Amino acid sequence: MPEKKLLFLSPCMPRPDGGGPAQRAYHTLWALAGDYAVYLLVVGLKDRHLRRVPSPPGGLAASAYISVNPWAHPNLLLRMATQRLAPRVYHVLYGFPSEWACAAPGLVHTAATAFAGVQFDHLHLFRFYMEPFAEPY
Repeated sequence: MPEKKLLFLSPCMPRPDGGGPAQRAYHTLWALAGDYAVYLLVVGLKDRHLRRVPSPPGGLAASAYISVNPWAHPNLLLRMATQRLAPRVYHVLYGFPSEWACAAPGLVHTAATAFAGVQFDHLHLFRFYMEPFAEPY
């Protein structure tokens, strides 16, 4: 029987020595890797921790990192600035949760191409606000 494929979407790089979210992502990833072929997709605002993820049991099937750079996407910069400076205006203009501010259409498309052609049996959203990036899968 072929191994089930799981897409693990995270806003932070899973690391045992990172902050709270990075450590939780790391331990969740390790737990899931025992039962699935795990594909890791990180869509993050910071890329200073782009170290290799210590290989979980069975290893990772593949991994991809998409850096969210607001300066490269004017629409994203406007969304994030509005969300931080005028949260009420943000909700009137955009009508979706502020955690989705970084989910600009161009970045969602980039995320969709990370593992194009791979059919996943399961998706794991480390944070629910990663949902726009899961939609193409």
